[in-house]
Amino acid sequence: MFLGDMLAKLKNIWEYEVNFMTKKIIKASLIGAAIAVIGVHLWTVVISFMIDDGSKYYGCVPILVEMVGSEPLAVLFQIAVSMLVGGGSAAAGFIWKIEHWSLAKQTIVNYLITCAIYFPCAYVVCWMQHSIRGA
Repeated sequence: MFLGDMLAKLKNIWEYEVNFMTKKIIKASLIGAAIAVIGVHLWTVVISFMIDDGSKYYGCVPILVEMVGSEPLAVLFQIAVSMLVGGGSAAAGFIWKIEHWSLAKQTIVNYLITCAIYFPCAYVVCWMQHSIRGA
């Protein structure tokens, strides 16, 4: 087999692998986004039962409602951000598929990606307090 033929064959294999992994990452991100939306809504129901004995439904943090202007818009914004967090976290899980990396490197990179996604989103949606102390 000639060198040119081998390079063409390797290029085809590489393109197939990249397309295959891209599809898997997109699929995992969509599933992660859906799971995050379900999780956030279940969590709001649990919180609503913990506050006021379940007599009122708290779809999101009251501060977010004040920032956005209405509760339905605030809940929609929270859904969009939770989809971003869930999809990004699911995509970051593909770090574990890189076999030539050490476990420490995979852990650190996954942690940094997850933090880079979660903390700005949590700050914007008021899932954490806007103070240095945080409590």
